Amino acid sequence: MNKWLLLSIGCAALWSGSAMYAMYEIKQDYATHLKSFAAESTLPLKVVYHRFDSSAFSSTATTEFALQVDPCTQETLKFTLKERFKHDLISGLGAITSELEFVFAKDVEDGLKKLFANKDPMTITGRYQLNGDVLYHIDSPSSRLTNPDANNDGYLTWGGVTGDIRFVDKQLQANMVAKSLDLVKDDSSLGGFSNIKFEMTQQANDAGFSSLFSVDKFELTDNIPHLSNTLRIDNLSMRYELKQQAKLANISHDIRLGELSFGQEGAGKAGFKMAMNRVDLAAFKKFNQELKRLGASCKPNFTEFVDAAKALYTGKPEFKIDDFYVEMGEMRVSLRGHVKGIDFSKIGLNQPARETFGAETDLALTLHANRATIDRIAQSKAEFSPLFNSLNDYGLIKSDNEGYFVRAAVKDEQFTLNDMPLATVMTLLQAQRQAHNPFNAPFGQAALPSFNTDTDEDMNNYGEEESSSEPSASENTF
Repeated sequence: MNKWLLLSIGCAALWSGSAMYAMYEIKQDYATHLKSFAAESTLPLKVVYHRFDSSAFSSTATTEFALQVDPCTQETLKFTLKERFKHDLISGLGAITSELEFVFAKDVEDGLKKLFANKDPMTITGRYQLNGDVLYHIDSPSSRLTNPDANNDGYLTWGGVTGDIRFVDKQLQANMVAKSLDLVKDDSSLGGFSNIKFEMTQQANDAGFSSLFSVDKFELTDNIPHLSNTLRIDNLSMRYELKQQAKLANISHDIRLGELSFGQEGAGKAGFKMAMNRVDLAAFKKFNQELKRLGASCKPNFTEFVDAAKALYTGKPEFKIDDFYVEMGEMRVSLRGHVKGIDFSKIGLNQPARETFGAETDLALTLHANRATIDRIAQSKAEFSPLFNSLNDYGLIKSDNEGYFVRAAVKDEQFTLNDMPLATVMTLLQAQRQAHNPFNAPFGQAALPSFNTDTDEDMNNYGEEESSSEPSASENTF
């Protein structure tokens, strides 16, 4: 009997000791995590006060934040976050549990009570496992949001929010869903959205980050004053990803618009998928800091922001355009390609082309339009067909099974257009200009305007450098 008593006491001591140790670990890191969150937030948020009170079976962390509302008046919104822990491990079935509460100033609290009809606008519960994993569950109930002080009968119908935030295996994971929000006035819908989703994963030590934001439907109806037609967007998604490789980072964006319609104009689609690789990671972080600083400044100074933007493009990062397209009915226009080895920080600063487009430059961009797009433009613009046909005859526009395209490339310090060297392109343009003199030909038959409208002699000298020691355009070099 004594053995069982001793075993029970030992288990209880181990249980209690584990709880105390787990709570000690939480207390040690709590303030650090909160300050790091405030510093890395895109909002001008600061921690102004923090206190941690502990007892045998419960603890309370109290943190006061200040959110800058107006940078010119220095107006701030102060609120307090209280997290109450139960670390007896019995009520939590082997885990430390917590409840979070936001406390605002009295006038803000009164406004929230009126808006949510005395309902709690949001509940957050936490669960801390002994292995270090943390789970927060967030829930906001559906309700009809009204403002009793307003002099109109408009109101919002709120479908609620549900989601989880996890700290698992040195990763921060978030998954949130806002079900719906609709604005109603005079029993008529003015618009709203349904199923806004947000997913995010962040690796430890900024090793990687990914996020996905999507909306099933967004709509503004013609019940809104001055809006003649209903605007609707379906299946919008925006994906962002950052992967760290030593001191460099690869960044990608993927934006998809499933369908866009405005009244009876028909539906359209659009997408943009692009990557920027080999970006200096320190410069990228500095750029984000300057972007945050601009938003928190009353009279923003753009000098440091511009310098940070220039630093972002040093090191000759690589750009990849996997697909950039717009569709409207049967019409489709797209852009694809890549850009490598260009010092973008020197573009537009009166730098010689050789210092911007060097031997490492590898550029290829293809602009493509399907046949339906060209036919529609030709039907609406009488002068388009002669111009287009002339460009097609000279090879400045090419065709394939789906439509027409123009491909520009730079490699080994050589520029080509549809695989034709620059000198050939300039010769074709000059021949075309002579064959279709804009002063003699009827409007619409002049194939191309002149690159230089001064004289034909100037056109013949296009691309030549002032010094005879420098190559000319006819040598097909920069």
